[in-house]
This record gives sequence, C-alpha cells and structure tokens, in this order.
Amino acid sequence: MPFEPYTRDPLELGARERGLLRPDDAQPETFGVLVGRRNCVPEPGAFNISAGPNAAGPALAAIAAFAFGVVILTARPAPADVIPVPNADFSSPVEPTGNYGLLPTDWNGLELISTTAGSDPGDISLAPSGDAESQNAWSNGGDGWQVLSATLQANSVYTLTVDVGQRLDVGFPSSGTAIELGYGNVDENTVGSDLLTPVVVADATPTPGGWAIWQSTFTTGPSPVGLGDPLYVDLLSGGQQVEWDDVSLSVSGPDESLPEPGSLSIFALGGLALLTRRQRADAAGC
Repeated sequence: MPFEPYTRDPLELGARERGLLRPDDAQPETFGVLVGRRNCVPEPGAFNISAGPNAAGPALAAIAAFAFGVVILTARPAPADVIPVPNADFSSPVEPTGNYGLLPTDWNGLELISTTAGSDPGDISLAPSGDAESQNAWSNGGDGWQVLSATLQANSVYTLTVDVGQRLDVGFPSSGTAIELGYGNVDENTVGSDLLTPVVVADATPTPGGWAIWQSTFTTGPSPVGLGDPLYVDLLSGGQQVEWDDVSLSVSGPDESLPEPGSLSIFALGGLALLTRRQRADAAGC
C-alpha cells in the first residue's frame, strides 16, 4: 500500500482527528498515513508488536527484566513478630529495696536483687531498656532459663536481646557468659543442650555499676532439628555474679528479596496480553 506523508495544519486544531490532512509542504511536523487501509508501517524506531525486524520479542524480554528488577529492589524483609517472654523485666515478685533472694516468677536458676543505686548489695544503676522497676535478676554462675510457649519454626530469624549488668563492687566474668536460645522441655539436668548457633553476636562487657545491651541472632533452615519443639531462653553466667534484665525475643521470616508468585503472575499476564495483540496484528496482515 502507498505511504504518504502529511502534516498537521497549525491553524486548524484537530485536523488530523477530523481527517483534514494535506500533503507535506515542508512543515516540520510530518507523519505517515496509509492510503486505503489502516497503517501497519511503523515509524523509524517505533515499538512494533508484529512480526518482522522490529518484532516485540526483545522488547517484551526487556520489559519483563525491568519489572522483575523493580520488584526485587523494592522488596523488604518480613516484619519481626514479638515472642512473649513472661516476666521479661523481672518485676515479679517485688524485691524490697536493699534486699535480694526472691525467686523471679516464670524463671529457673535466678534470684532477684534490688537495683537501687547505692543499696546493699545492689550497687548498680537502673537497666537501660526503660522499665521502671528498681530490681533485676542475677546469678553467681550457671544457667538461668525459661521454657517458652513458642515453638521452633523453619526458615526463621530469631533475635534475642538482654540487658547485661556488672555490679560496682564485683568484677565481670572474663569468659563463659552468654545469652542463648535453645529448644526442648529442658530442666536443671538438660538446660544448655540443644542450642541454636548464633550468627551475629553483640556482647560488649558492661562497665562497673552499669549495663550493656547484648543481642544474638539465630537462623533456621527449611528442616531444622527440633522443629516444633518449645523454645527456651538461657542466661549463662561464667562464674561471677552477672545481672540480667529486660529480656526480649523476636522472630521474622526469611528475607523476601524475590517477588511472590502473585507478582510473577502479573508479569505473565502482561506478557500474554502483548503476545495476544501481536497475534491479532499478524492475523490482520500487518
């Protein structure tokens, strides 16, 4: 079919839409029109969904790759969920000022101590994580633990955070102190077994009479040993008195760096729509 150029008449708005076209008279705005049938000839560099040298295959691949990259770049890790730790701030029962020796509710292997600065035997400031109680737990070596209602899950990231303190009048253990996360219904004979291995550990030594925030991160794979067993927190002292307060535990899913199946379905539907248009163009003879 013949291909003739035309230009829009600058004095007549909508000329092209109404079919009022005239041959090119050296005006700069030049278009193509197909005489006798609709135009199937692309302008130079135009996107063509039909077969031929300008076929849409490479373009479709480029669009899909771009969209896939956008989803990857905008994905975010799964949000963390808080796992309840009963009596996490060791506020129950209430220890009288200057006293020590009560056993904290829901915990094993620990005692409570007043943390009012200058009291006997406290000699330590309030823990840094914001609770208002002037008391914390302590141990002179060994394990202080609690079995939780939450169970070990696959493909998860666990973060355990604890305030760890040093009394003003007692040195801090040089080794053997740790915050640990394990699984199983442990007791005094089995606590310290079946532990998850931390992948990130922050455990700076607290200053005398002060605190440091310790944090350990643990990950599980698709089929971890102990899957479905109850989790337990273990606060391990290395032989000298260590102060404990404000225990928290959170869990999140794996990093969602790949699009979900629903996103991939959207890409597939978009590509199918473009391919359908191409097939219709082929059927029309373009």
